[in-house]
Amino acid sequence: QDELVHAGKLAVLGQLSAGLVHELNQPLAALQTFSDNADQLIQRQRLDEARDNLARIGRLVVRLKRLSGQLRLFATKPAGIVGAVALKKLVLELQQQLATRLQETGITLVLDVDPEGLAVAGDEARLEQVLANLLGNAIDALQGSPAPRQIGVLARADEGRVRLVIRNNGPRIPDTILQRMFQPFVTTKP
Repeated sequence: QDELVHAGKLAVLGQLSAGLVHELNQPLAALQTFSDNADQLIQRQRLDEARDNLARIGRLVVRLKRLSGQLRLFATKPAGIVGAVALKKLVLELQQQLATRLQETGITLVLDVDPEGLAVAGDEARLEQVLANLLGNAIDALQGSPAPRQIGVLARADEGRVRLVIRNNGPRIPDTILQRMFQPFVTTKP
């Protein structure tokens, strides 16, 4: 019985650490890109652009602090801070964070938000986390796909709610994965 309990704890720990790595990799990669770019910009005396990169780094550090705070409070599951989240602003910020990956893979991100200032009630940090994961997965799905590679983000007000659609023109998700898609840690990645 003790061995089974221990094995169960290890399985949960493995799932938790895999989730943590997934959540931390994207902002850490963006931090690396922005800091490398800031160094290059400073060397070229392009100080305003370097300041912009440093501001982005600051926002990413705040995001990582929120993430670590959420992990610390995970056991108690406190209610998130709900406020108005401007979708276009959020997606544009994520596009900046993912700019290097998008450029390296030749992927165009098309953003279509109507009305322009469309906002949703929610926890901005969690919504950013979800959208960053979806966009990162879309980039991964388009690897090796023929050009033109495109990710579309469409947001519309729809009868008092907001419909947010993220599409890409990569391969279909296999039916075997679709059946289990919303189970934790289901993936097509090795």
